[in-house]
Amino acid sequence: MKTTETISAEQATGCSENPFGIGKCFAGPINRKGKVSDPGTDLPTREAAMDWLEQGGAIAFPNAGAGSSRKVFCGILGFQDLREIDTTSSAGDWSFGVFDGEVWIAAFQSNRYPRHGFTYSLSRERQADSFEELCRMLEF
Repeated sequence: MKTTETISAEQATGCSENPFGIGKCFAGPINRKGKVSDPGTDLPTREAAMDWLEQGGAIAFPNAGAGSSRKVFCGILGFQDLREIDTTSSAGDWSFGVFDGEVWIAAFQSNRYPRHGFTYSLSRERQADSFEELCRMLEF
């Protein structure tokens, strides 16, 4: 069952999640340390996805919709909370704060157009003790 948050996000962008779920997680093409993944590199576990994110890479869910961010960050990756920071892009290129139990971390969702789905990334360089402090840091 979809939440109001998910329905609103999908209606705002026109990008809805595949009815069969968001599917497999794949590594983005390159991380900030310059490591390149092979095309279609599957990240089958939470640990593999988090490892790629911690290295500065993005992860992709080809079947995700604009409202899949909570499912990805909290449900799959295990963050305790997610709060929206900037959801003004009609394409779904949005920013969030995610809470790992200790600090709030800047997190991002990007539309994969012309491909299906969305990519997700973290910026550990931008983290704060409170959500409000993170927003000030990001100038929102």
